[in-house]
Amino acid sequence: MGDDALPPIVTPPITGQIDPLLDRLSWSKADLGRFFGVSRTQASQWAHGHTKISEPVKALFRYLKHAASVEAASVEASEGTSRGKTAQRKIKRRREGTLRLFGEAAHEAGVRGLIFARFGQAGRREDLPDRLLKPDEIKDIRERLGWIQAEMAAFFGVTHSTPGKWEAPDPGLNPAAQAGMIALREWSFRPGADPEEIRTLWETGLSAFLTETVQWNAGVLADR
Repeated sequence: MGDDALPPIVTPPITGQIDPLLDRLSWSKADLGRFFGVSRTQASQWAHGHTKISEPVKALFRYLKHAASVEAASVEASEGTSRGKTAQRKIKRRREGTLRLFGEAAHEAGVRGLIFARFGQAGRREDLPDRLLKPDEIKDIRERLGWIQAEMAAFFGVTHSTPGKWEAPDPGLNPAAQAGMIALREWSFRPGADPEEIRTLWETGLSAFLTETVQWNAGVLADR
């Protein structure tokens, strides 16, 4: 199989989903930029469709959106036995308050912090959220998955030459790609993981992996 034999997995645009989620979390464009490690200007350009959004960023945005939905559902379920208009107003206030807290926690911790909130219990304690993966660690992750670089590229939705750059002395992964790599490592290397499922996981793509395979463990972020 040639290194250029696998096209990157490209998912639909998220531009129209950005402002609604910011409203839901009570975030500003600056908060969104802080979360992804980019400027407010860059975040605004994403929201207005003025610049291309990378697949790792789209994947982690969807994961954030999914996490917010699960947190909201958890709050609503906790109020499920209440009745009447007063109870409905209480649910709304509780839901809004929870999402504000969730949003504050997430944008302060950043995208890698969100991943560690999900994987922190089983993850490696020495890997603090601000610790960057080294090139040899990235190569080790790929080789332990049994992937060639083209498969890694397809999974992350990047060009076939990008994983080679990640494994070079100056890898230059952005925070979203780093977060996706950490999630991939922790989920795939967990005890009892199915080797064949892991070997073919590259066909899933990062967005589907995070929102469908991994999903979100409700309440973890608030408890940490």
